[in-house]
Amino acid sequence: MNDFGQLLRELRGNHSLREMANLIGISHVQLSNLEKGVDPRTGKFNRPSLETIKKLAKAYNYDYETLIKKAGYYFFHFDENNVMSAEEWEKAEEEWKKTEEYKEIEEETHRKWEQHWEELEKKMKFEKQMVDTLNKLNDSNLHLLNEMANIMLKAQN
Repeated sequence: MNDFGQLLRELRGNHSLREMANLIGISHVQLSNLEKGVDPRTGKFNRPSLETIKKLAKAYNYDYETLIKKAGYYFFHFDENNVMSAEEWEKAEEEWKKTEEYKEIEEETHRKWEQHWEELEKKMKFEKQMVDTLNKLNDSNLHLLNEMANIMLKAQN
């Protein structure tokens, strides 16, 4: 259960899921999933829509902006030129790095870099083998290899 889900559970108090869901205007399954903090189908964070948060705030008589922040939505201030200050930028970056979406992107990026490096290592190993093989050839073998390459080029044309 995440902070948002924990807060919802506390706000519900002794009311049943069905009773509270009816008051809010959502299904009891949706409320249960919000309290658990994950979508059971995906296993990922279950962030409600802003419309759902409005319903929750109204039903629980709780501050809308606080619920928005607890749900993982962050709003930052820009100056008159629509530019974010360095402090706000750092704050935004810190908040972004706390999100599940960031963690998933980070893991995927790491996985892709590992694949990329593995491919590069294979290519470098192959190129080294080719260079080693060429270094072992004597002049007559190099002449034969050159003639074979010319024959192959002519055959392609």
